[in-house]
Amino acid sequence: MNTNLLSDILLLYQDVAVLVDEYKATEHKKDMPLPPLTLPPDMSERFDAILAKINLRLMDDSDNFYGYFLFQMGKSFRFDIASPSAVTFKNGKYVMHFNPYIFLALTIEQMESDIKHEIIHILSLHLMRAKEMRTKYSKLAVNLAMDIAANMYLDNVPPDSATLAWVNMAYTSDAPMAPYETYELYAERIQEELNKFKLTEDACDPGSSRNDMIQEKYDPEDTHDIWDESDDADEDIIKAFTQTYIENARKGELPNYLESMLATLKEDHQGLPWDWYLKKLVGSVTAGKKKTTTRRNRRQPERLDLPGQLKGHKAKIFIALDISGSISDGEF
Repeated sequence: MNTNLLSDILLLYQDVAVLVDEYKATEHKKDMPLPPLTLPPDMSERFDAILAKINLRLMDDSDNFYGYFLFQMGKSFRFDIASPSAVTFKNGKYVMHFNPYIFLALTIEQMESDIKHEIIHILSLHLMRAKEMRTKYSKLAVNLAMDIAANMYLDNVPPDSATLAWVNMAYTSDAPMAPYETYELYAERIQEELNKFKLTEDACDPGSSRNDMIQEKYDPEDTHDIWDESDDADEDIIKAFTQTYIENARKGELPNYLESMLATLKEDHQGLPWDWYLKKLVGSVTAGKKKTTTRRNRRQPERLDLPGQLKGHKAKIFIALDISGSISDGEF
């Protein structure tokens, strides 16, 4: 299967490269931005087939958790993300986005590691925690720290990925950072180094005039910008959805690092708040009848002066509180 898969990847990558070159040439001739580049339907189908084969490889792997997790996710292809893949949480579902130009240039093993990398971001709740972290540290420091934390457990990561060794070499002037620290500590150390050299996002960005419609290589500053497109959902809701994905993906024993991540997430998860269920329920259940002039009276349809009835949806809500001694003050 690997031979056929490699052949499919190579042929599609060549076609995608031609597509990108034609897009850039057209934009240059018109001297104005074009609509975002999209994959034609035939290329999308070929990409879907490639991802299906990679998904099967992940399911057959000893770390099959990632394969079953990916199987539940939505998929999309877009050229404007500065990494091989990225994730968002939209409409109650995790979506894995792929940049065809960057992703198809990887080896199969690197593709698998890149998918695992994005799923680790989800399990570590990085999509939510990045917002708070960016109030304390620069976007570059936060992105590098979270990528270090995710890549710590992976082999065969894509080239130019933010590994601990690479960040220590590129950004650390004093004692190198140690492995398996928290991403908060990594962010603090990296920010200290950036402050020493007065490096900001603008100073680190050699391509500020680049075409944001097409990202052709990994960029640590912009790789997680797509997270901002995620729904601004309540943290408990996101944790609950994540827990559902996890339960459906568990098909056997997991590596120790994954067990640790999932245990931490489960301890931090307290279920969906009651008001979330109430909001979902109200408006979908019927409650009594309401009069309407758009429908005839069922008993006397010839009497146009008599209104008809429709099902009502104005719910009558009753709340019962247990004030007995069987519950604690905190539960109450």
